[in-house]
Amino acid sequence: RMIESYNRKYPGAALFLGHMETLVTDPGYYIAASGRKRRFFFTELASLDGLSDYTRRSVLSGLLRQARNFPMQNLVADTTSRALVTFMETRRALGLQAKVMMLLYDAMTVMCPLEELRVVIPTLENCLTRWCPWKLNGRDFHFSTDTDIGLRWGVKPTVEEKNKIEQYL
Repeated sequence: RMIESYNRKYPGAALFLGHMETLVTDPGYYIAASGRKRRFFFTELASLDGLSDYTRRSVLSGLLRQARNFPMQNLVADTTSRALVTFMETRRALGLQAKVMMLLYDAMTVMCPLEELRVVIPTLENCLTRWCPWKLNGRDFHFSTDTDIGLRWGVKPTVEEKNKIEQYL
């Protein structure tokens, strides 16, 4: 029921996801906006002897899910990777001390002196958004982003820490 409701509310998305499923068997791959080619290898199962229909359906089910997820996951991961390269080049050009601590498929964590916040925050945001466009349907597409600032890893700032951060923004 939930999937049917989603499909009614977002028919364009439902068509796209359905199209992604067809690519598993024909042509057996998808080329993302970044140029990355994701192969599904389902057609190779036809040449394997001894596989039951149940096994083939099980493999197909997983590949269909991967085909639906890949375009979005790939676009986000490739955006973050491109943003990393752009951020590193920009920080070097500006002579910043800021350093990337961690990169996840959809997030970048940067450590910097408080004195650099006014430069690092907009630079990081631009690297993840405006400076990293994708062509989708012939038009530029940019992600939006949000930025969190903290003085301690994984801990929300206290009121005192927020006040200290505000002095540098």
